[in-house]
Amino acid sequence: MARRSVAKPTSGEVGSASLAALDPSAPFTSLLPGLFEGWRARRQPTVARLVEAISAALLAEAPRPLLGASKKASERELWWAVHETRDVLDFPRLMAAARGGSQQQVRAQVEALAEWQHPAFAAGLLSLLEGVFERRMRARLSGMKAALEAALG
Repeated sequence: MARRSVAKPTSGEVGSASLAALDPSAPFTSLLPGLFEGWRARRQPTVARLVEAISAALLAEAPRPLLGASKKASERELWWAVHETRDVLDFPRLMAAARGGSQQQVRAQVEALAEWQHPAFAAGLLSLLEGVFERRMRARLSGMKAALEAALG
């Protein structure tokens, strides 16, 4: 996956949209677009943490159901339907369910989420890869255990 070049704007270019997002009296939902704009422009960890905190608070108020992560066609279709809404609050559940489907489907889902330029993408991708590694290691260890038991048996 090729990394896209992101031009770093001057402080004047980030400007009013990002500063307007910091109005403490604004509802959380109205803060997210400006914060995302600021994060995409600067990739500042502090802004990413703020986006994550606000997203978590909004999801705590109105939780969303998990998406299935199997190879079932109905689950893959639902994943793409939710993805098409481009609601940033759906990103965590989309990322969690992106492991479902064939290798080609997983790759397409991960690439589609990468296009969102969401601050949680890297952490979500690491979690996805850790899950793959863990499943493979468990299967390998289980096979080794069976071989050892047979040899010592």
